[in-house]
Amino acid sequence: MQPTYLPWSGYFNLIQNVDYFVFLNDVQFNKRSWQQRNRISLNGQEKYMTIPVHSKGKPNQLINQVEIVLEENILENHFKTLKFAYENHPYGNEVITLYEKNINLNMNLLQDINVMLIKDICELLDIKTEILFSSDIPVSGQKSMYLHNICNYLEVTEYLSPIGSKQYIEEEQILSQSNISIQYQNFEPKQYAQYLCKEFIPYLSILDVIANIGIDKTKEYIK
Repeated sequence: MQPTYLPWSGYFNLIQNVDYFVFLNDVQFNKRSWQQRNRISLNGQEKYMTIPVHSKGKPNQLINQVEIVLEENILENHFKTLKFAYENHPYGNEVITLYEKNINLNMNLLQDINVMLIKDICELLDIKTEILFSSDIPVSGQKSMYLHNICNYLEVTEYLSPIGSKQYIEEEQILSQSNISIQYQNFEPKQYAQYLCKEFIPYLSILDVIANIGIDKTKEYIK
């Protein structure tokens, strides 16, 4: 999976159900994607939080090359937004504390911010999956051929894929014609009580889940 900013609960369901989780960080960056933004609940309404990045004149940069716009103090601003959004939630302090410890690390790469937050959330949720980076794996290829080559390098025979990749994987048929068994994740978020929300807002960042039901119940939720 590409390193995502403050991912939704299904992202962590995927991580905890595998032996190896590989950050796909050496493929092309897509501006305005989940790599640089996600949604939270603010006063009962969904709100996007987006990290501005330097992309002008860099149409083909890879995910691990993307730099954030440091001048905007974006992490501090996002921390203030999260504090305002969640400080009155039942478990809001858990979210606020999680984010606060990362705002002064002077990271300039989007990838580093995303990975740091994902790893911190995994630690909170007792997810102990081994995490790797595709850029550290000495194979190449495009789309499903790249996935195939990564699996072979890691000597794995089962690949758990997000459902969104099913179309191109099945069209290319590279994995299906190999010795690698493919399973598709189909995680659907169950409703939980969302503070101030008149109607349930699905697919928000996992921070919303933690702030509303706490760490212990979030561990069960992502299962």
